[in-house]
Amino acid sequence: MDGIKLSFPPESPPLSVIVALSLSASPATIDSTAAATTVPSFVFSDGRKLSGTTVLLRYVGRSAKTLLDFYGHDAFDSSQIDEWVDYASVFSSGSEFENACGRVDNYLESSTFLVGNSLTIADVAIWSALAGTSQRWESLRKSKKYQSLVRWFNSILDEYSELLNKVLATYVKKGSGKPVAPPKSKDSQQATKADAQDKGKPEVDLPEAEIGKVRLRFAPEPSGYLHIGHAKAALLNKYFAERYQGEVIVRFDDTNPAKESNEFVDNLVKDIGTLGIKYEKVTYTSDYFPELMQMAEKLMREGKAYVDDTPREQMQKERMDGIDSRCRNHGVDENLKLWKEMIAGSERGLQCCVRGKFNMQDPNKAMRDPVYYRCNPMSHHRIGDKYKIYPTYDFACPFVDSLEGITHALRSSEYHDRNAQYFKVLEDMGMRQVQLYEFSRLNLVFTLLSKRKLLWFVQTGLVDGWDDPRFPTVQGIVRRGLKIEALIQFILEQGASKNLNLMEWDKLWSINKRIIDPVCPRHTAVIADRRVLFTLTDGPDEPFVRLIPKHKKFEGAGEKATTFTKNIWIEEADASAISVDEEVTLMDWGNAIVKQITKDEEGRVTALSGVLNLQGSVKTTKLKLTWLPDTNELVNLTLTEFDYLITKKKLEDDDEVADFVNTNTKKETLALGDSNMRNLKCGDVIQLERKGYFRCDVPFVKSSKPIVLFSIPDGRAVKLNLIFVSPYTLAAPLDDLVQKVVMNRLSFVVMSIPPEKQNIWTLFDQILRVWSIGDDIVVCIVGQNKDQFILPTKMCLYFRTIIGSIEFCHAVCNMEFEGVDSETLEVKTAAGGTWAFHHYQYQEVSLYCLQFVGEVSGSTFDSHHEFDAEYGFHVDDPEKTLNVCLSKQVEIMLPNNTMSKYGFVIDDSGLDSMLVKFMEVFPETCGSTFGSRHGFVVEYGTDGDVDLGESPLDSLQNFLQDRFHLDDSNLTSSVSLSKIIEGRESYFKGTLCKKHDVNTDTKPEETSDSHTPGLAVLCHGARATTSGQYESYAFSVTDLCLREM
Repeated sequence: MDGIKLSFPPESPPLSVIVALSLSASPATIDSTAAATTVPSFVFSDGRKLSGTTVLLRYVGRSAKTLLDFYGHDAFDSSQIDEWVDYASVFSSGSEFENACGRVDNYLESSTFLVGNSLTIADVAIWSALAGTSQRWESLRKSKKYQSLVRWFNSILDEYSELLNKVLATYVKKGSGKPVAPPKSKDSQQATKADAQDKGKPEVDLPEAEIGKVRLRFAPEPSGYLHIGHAKAALLNKYFAERYQGEVIVRFDDTNPAKESNEFVDNLVKDIGTLGIKYEKVTYTSDYFPELMQMAEKLMREGKAYVDDTPREQMQKERMDGIDSRCRNHGVDENLKLWKEMIAGSERGLQCCVRGKFNMQDPNKAMRDPVYYRCNPMSHHRIGDKYKIYPTYDFACPFVDSLEGITHALRSSEYHDRNAQYFKVLEDMGMRQVQLYEFSRLNLVFTLLSKRKLLWFVQTGLVDGWDDPRFPTVQGIVRRGLKIEALIQFILEQGASKNLNLMEWDKLWSINKRIIDPVCPRHTAVIADRRVLFTLTDGPDEPFVRLIPKHKKFEGAGEKATTFTKNIWIEEADASAISVDEEVTLMDWGNAIVKQITKDEEGRVTALSGVLNLQGSVKTTKLKLTWLPDTNELVNLTLTEFDYLITKKKLEDDDEVADFVNTNTKKETLALGDSNMRNLKCGDVIQLERKGYFRCDVPFVKSSKPIVLFSIPDGRAVKLNLIFVSPYTLAAPLDDLVQKVVMNRLSFVVMSIPPEKQNIWTLFDQILRVWSIGDDIVVCIVGQNKDQFILPTKMCLYFRTIIGSIEFCHAVCNMEFEGVDSETLEVKTAAGGTWAFHHYQYQEVSLYCLQFVGEVSGSTFDSHHEFDAEYGFHVDDPEKTLNVCLSKQVEIMLPNNTMSKYGFVIDDSGLDSMLVKFMEVFPETCGSTFGSRHGFVVEYGTDGDVDLGESPLDSLQNFLQDRFHLDDSNLTSSVSLSKIIEGRESYFKGTLCKKHDVNTDTKPEETSDSHTPGLAVLCHGARATTSGQYESYAFSVTDLCLREM
């Protein structure tokens, strides 16, 4: 690009072109003196000329030499870039600005860059368009409306801050506004605040903070390792120190020798360094023990503190009841005498404590004479046995904060009631006040952040140590595979908010995925005991090696040597889904056609043979298979998956941890991996294609010792796909079922047993191949007696991973059902959950069906539903259910809907007798075929309910035909979910009332959630109408699934 001049009018500089030139270090002369009516142009040394901002931008993209793939990696990327470059002009339209922001924000939710995995001129075009709008973008940028867009904008600004700030300062203020991020000014507090906000971090101010005069402290107690809750406090201190050009002190609050150790101190320092926190110095509260003792004695002499020997239990009761201690009015001499006993650690002294003299009738119980000092004869990890008394946190913290010159102390909102106490202590001491700033404590589902409870897990051996990957410690989650950049971004996105939320881990792992996915190398693995040999008869006679990129979109990942052989290994699940003469794609090789499938006596695929078809199109094949060559160079792997340590989302204060321990939190699977994995180092993050992301915990040492890989969550909700199959309606061959299970990644198959089936094992013979696909496939049988609930060990092991109770699984296996009359059988699980069996009566047969199966609204061959798994199964919310019923893709399920939990299945084995009559009257509806969705509305008189149990069929038929309204399927599926159907007249809980208007003046609405089988209308509610009648509603939705409203 030598000899190029960029010419443009001074009023309208082509910001995107200037930014692209700067980022790509492309030489060009700037001439901003062109006439106002001219368009930006490149003038070349030979007289040639290009005009127009988008034309110039594309030219820079094509000719840039310093930025790789600046105009895309291939033709497809370049075409996408062209689309974004053209779209950038929309931001200049005032009416479309926010719509454009919303579109780009949605796109960037799952992308780091607009195209590919590196910066391109697409990013430059959109970024410059936003920056060029000045104040309009700045106002949105400081809000939380478009978080993904702001994150992307800030990341580019941070990466190229020097270049971009120079360009913006020069051209934006001359064109359409002020610079986006002006340089910091030491005497400009507002400039620093704006700069901090520009980085998309907490949009809050410290009270009375001055630039250059802020001093903060991070003060952990050395009684455990740094966990994610501490990390929030540490990073917020770091953020505010940087924002106000201040300092951070690390202070160890070592006032409880019973819990503290040098091991914890060393690891806390290590973890603070891992978080990238720069601190002025490290101090200890114990450094100030002499001064603290002097202050306590001073307060006693001034009558602001006293020594109390009241027994602890009595003292607690008096504080709760607001009763003065009998020691409260002791004289100074008595207090000092007992104080000396405490210092000596005498038997008398051990009975005493020092308390501040506040107000025992204060409504805030934290102000009722708090304890300042206690005796503790245990040795201190730093100063040994020098002291027998130790200050409490409430006494030492404000004292040391003030003494060390702390201007602002950040504390979590759990200390809110003690803020007044903090200020009162400093007031009584006569010391400088410190500003307190609260932020919400970080609470995560299924996670303990109490160091006492975490220590219990360590001491009981339930975890391997404080760095166990199941632990929420910084060392634990880093070992699990979390990048510190993801943790920092996650915590700073929460900001210094004071809102208390129970957060999911999904968001944190999603951020982590966005960081690792663009750069982590790709490798291949096959489960060791579930592999099938695929012989390619026309494959290479001699193995050959080809170098293939480890990451097709990131050259920095390097290359891997892939061996191509005649015999290859594939997953058994893939082999089970292949049919004879089917064409499949072997990833990184090409297509192949399967000619022969060999199976064992149980119907499991043991071998395949076929031919290569490397000219075949990968677009026409359904299955894209990962594979490994059959060589002795493969490495042994142990793939390790982890689960939560507890089975309850949030433990209450009175919950015992031991009652909610998940006893199955670690699952190891042996696998074979490609030979390139010998070079993995501890801490390396990779992706095993079609298996997920993993971190190397134990690298290759020797062939007999496997490489240990830890599975890294990717932020997607844990789901179980379910298919319900009735033997009556399973007309398709079982091979089709197996393929459907594989193609749809179904993991739970439910099959009902026909009444005439006397032995479950005949059914097991039919579905054996479904089980053979893998451990993630489970078949649940809806049966009639205990023999039909004898579950194979494989299924029990799967249940164990879900609910943490192998004992419960065996209880299900051996449950006695004969002679049980109760409607519901309940079994308590060791994990604290309850599994229920619903009882159905069909003719003379009693049937029992697992409750969670009953909450499924699908029993067709083609229907499948997704469930969130905790220790049990939960049905999703109504809005999502609607999409599931209509075969729409659903990404997230929420298990909190009461109505869904009351649903139950009526299938071939157990129709309600009333519905049998419905079927006789309306043979074309209401369960005569699976897959139908229908709803009925009944109108009846005010004198009583409709008796469907005793009416003769002919009279019943006349009655029903006059009063029944048959809905269409889509309407009914919405009705069943209590959704409003727009464009109609009136509704009852979302159900359309066609014939009458509602009479709200004379008759109240009546509802009933009860049902007597065979007698009354199922699941009905009544609504008064102007005719004096009522309307009642009965539903049969999605294959005879009835839902109570």
